Amino acid sequence: MSFIMKSIRHGIFLLLLLALALAAAAAFAAPAQTFDALLADYGLDAADPQVRAHILTADESMEVLDLDLRLQGLYYDGQRLLLGWNTYSLEPESPSLVICQGITIGGVSVGGDAGFPCAQWWPRVFGVVPAGEPDNDFMGGFYTDQARAYGLQGTLEIAAAFTVLQPKKPLVVVDANLLTPSGDAAAEADRQSQLTLLEEYGIPVAQSGDLDAAAWRARGYLPISRAGEPLILQAAAYSLDTLSTALYADTAEYTLALTVDFDALAAGR
Repeated sequence: MSFIMKSIRHGIFLLLLLALALAAAAAFAAPAQTFDALLADYGLDAADPQVRAHILTADESMEVLDLDLRLQGLYYDGQRLLLGWNTYSLEPESPSLVICQGITIGGVSVGGDAGFPCAQWWPRVFGVVPAGEPDNDFMGGFYTDQARAYGLQGTLEIAAAFTVLQPKKPLVVVDANLLTPSGDAAAEADRQSQLTLLEEYGIPVAQSGDLDAAAWRARGYLPISRAGEPLILQAAAYSLDTLSTALYADTAEYTLALTVDFDALAAGR
């Protein structure tokens, strides 16, 4: 069997903390709380019998560093491939950073190169926080409409690898943008939502006149931007070891996997 995607390297990667669409060889879905909603994000109607015929439900799960992460479902029709997973913070007062390192099928990466991994804080109080959306539960996904190029045949294992980082120092948001009201109603609603959630989970926000990140570090805090990026990191790309050190973090790595009969799923039987 031949695959056209090269293996993911465990090393330098771009830290993306917006948890919206990520386009490369694959994409990460917009926020959803169920696998059916994730399907809808890609124009697939879960109520359509033809769509349901290509769905494999799953419930592989693991609890690590105050998080519950589980695979929820797989869609494959011979052309499109969608894998969905759900993350839930068991202890929202203990922030954790989840990094999806990549997806493999039959032990071979289908996730692209080192720019593929994406990361998201839980609870979801950093980055873009759509107003009124649940902050502690998130359905993420891997999607490609070029799955036919992978030459998927027979029964293979599909696996999603994750790294979790949990900072040992308390966080503080040091970002003047979070203090500035927006003239756009939606953006202002998001700002207010984020401020409310930060207060709810006990994460302080530095006020005007106290925006010196170095001073906060001297007080024993880990200063971060509104998007959750540690302010000690200035480069656009870092190694996982560098990120872990910057977060002064406990680290855990784990993989969730399921076995798939790709022939049967493509045929819809």
